[in-house]
Amino acid sequence: MTRRALVLGAGAALATSGVVGLLAPAASAHPFGAPPTATVSRTQPTTVRVHWQVGAVDDLSYLAADLGLLPHDRVLLDGAVTPREGDASILERSSRFDSYVLEHVTVTAGGDRCTGAVTKKVDLLGSGVDVDFRCARTVARATVRLTLLTDMSPLYSTLATGPRGQKAAYAEGDTSHEWTFTDEGAAPSARAWVPLALSGGALAAAGAGALAVRARRRRRSPAGA
Repeated sequence: MTRRALVLGAGAALATSGVVGLLAPAASAHPFGAPPTATVSRTQPTTVRVHWQVGAVDDLSYLAADLGLLPHDRVLLDGAVTPREGDASILERSSRFDSYVLEHVTVTAGGDRCTGAVTKKVDLLGSGVDVDFRCARTVARATVRLTLLTDMSPLYSTLATGPRGQKAAYAEGDTSHEWTFTDEGAAPSARAWVPLALSGGALAAAGAGALAVRARRRRRSPAGA
């Protein structure tokens, strides 16, 4: 069972029989399936790039709905969304997606916040999105904060890699990691990807706890801007 199915399935079990009869099968995002990934690199002495790749198309569909970019008839009574590959194109054309990414990915170097810009989002499903952060001076170390999708569900985690084998897992409560772009101190983190090593029992507990997840749904009018 995928992660969104756990969340929505638990909610459907609590619904009245009359309402349940009106609901179509819930779409499934992937908190327990293929996770989003990120790559952190330094493309210029003063520029840090964060490349983010979604785990599955349904994650993009839920994000498009959350940003108010899908027609109301695409969102069912329980908040479920039927995924469509075209939803990726909707996000690619939207400035709301750019704003969302820049809100949920930040880079700080030498105590100063770097200025970010979405530089590539063609074929969002297949190739992901690039965000470049221009810093005031040459970057030896930088702290990258990443909270993409965890605002929709705390069950999301992003697996990140960096120069010389550095790794980190971004998840709720563990949203910032320091990355090194020089040879010194570039060993992989001892905590790398540990949050995603869930046993079957932990997975079941996470599914049960999903009833408490707050589903943030913005009720905006559909727009492509």
